[in-house]
Amino acid sequence: MRPRPLASCTRRRGRLPPPGRGAALHWRLPTCVILKEAAPLAAHSPQDPVVVCTPNEDYAIGAAVALYSAQRNLDPARRMRLFLVDGGLRPGTRRQLLRILDPDRVDVTWVDPQWHKLRDLPLSEHLLPVIYLRLVLPELLPHEVERFIYLDVDLVVNGDLGELWDQELEDYLVLAVQDFGFPYVDAEVALENFEACKPHLWGVRGVENWQELGLDPRAKYFNAGIQLVDLAGWRREQVGERMIRCLHENREHAALADQYALNVVLAGRIGALDPRWNTTLALFMYPSPEQSPWDAQTWEHLTSDPQVVHFVGRWKPWYWGRRRARHPWRAHFDRYYDELDWPLWRRWRWTLLPVTREWFQKRGRRARKAWARSASSLRRVGRALRGRAGALARGLGVGRRG
Repeated sequence: MRPRPLASCTRRRGRLPPPGRGAALHWRLPTCVILKEAAPLAAHSPQDPVVVCTPNEDYAIGAAVALYSAQRNLDPARRMRLFLVDGGLRPGTRRQLLRILDPDRVDVTWVDPQWHKLRDLPLSEHLLPVIYLRLVLPELLPHEVERFIYLDVDLVVNGDLGELWDQELEDYLVLAVQDFGFPYVDAEVALENFEACKPHLWGVRGVENWQELGLDPRAKYFNAGIQLVDLAGWRREQVGERMIRCLHENREHAALADQYALNVVLAGRIGALDPRWNTTLALFMYPSPEQSPWDAQTWEHLTSDPQVVHFVGRWKPWYWGRRRARHPWRAHFDRYYDELDWPLWRRWRWTLLPVTREWFQKRGRRARKAWARSASSLRRVGRALRGRAGALARGLGVGRRG
């Protein structure tokens, strides 16, 4: 489906996302109010990066910081062609996202997704349907778009995306960064200093069933948060359809969802970017270069000048509470967060909502456990009372024939 240029105040209704465990509070696709029409693709220079992002309501403030920081650090001689695939935003949030972007620097096109192809894919409490939207991007983006940069919605761009855009894809279908927490398909096989690294890895195997699939255990395992994608190649080789099929066939092993499919389907077809383009918090799990997969020079390079800071994990820097205070790269986020023209009450909503939700979920889990314990105790008491009543009845001769 090709996205249409959306005229001012055009209203459309999207389709409901697939139901599933772990759906967020705001999963309905609302009536859309589009306030801006994008310029035709032909009006852009080949030097202008095409960027795709898939924001939803729960991550709207993260998406705002990601897009604002990308705009701020883009070379002034370039314009950004931005496609926003709506993962479930309220009309007011859409307007607010447009308000923080400079129309002289960024051309925005809103895209309504197709959810029907994404039904029944693996979900969990922290894996929402929106993460799979990148699998159908070949059908959603115009055919004139042959490559694009994909940005997750929980990151900060400190570098110029124009430099990433100028990277040569060569024969690769994707350029991405090696994952810091899951560095290899099987780290136990690939790392010479595995025993030193093991306590600090987020996972030993990026692909649990690599033997069954015939993958190289020493191959790098890539993070899907930042990608430079050869969209023409994806269409030609039907990569999106193959990833969806891979997830259906290997759902018990797809703990990292679309990232699992990316590394399985495109094994050997992913080129490695400079790790600074997707520096994640997993880097801080390693206490020293000797206890990490990298040498001292690479370690210093990563920690001193990250081009993109990716806030992977459950807790984000915009959440309220002590976890935010301890966030090691919170300053990168706050630098742009404080500049946003974003109403204070909206900031509070995204800051407090996840904490409040977790509080109720935790209380709910405790209540369910307490009820299960109470119900078990009541059943035991009931069995004991029935046993005693039966013994008493037998002692009194109740039920005997005279």
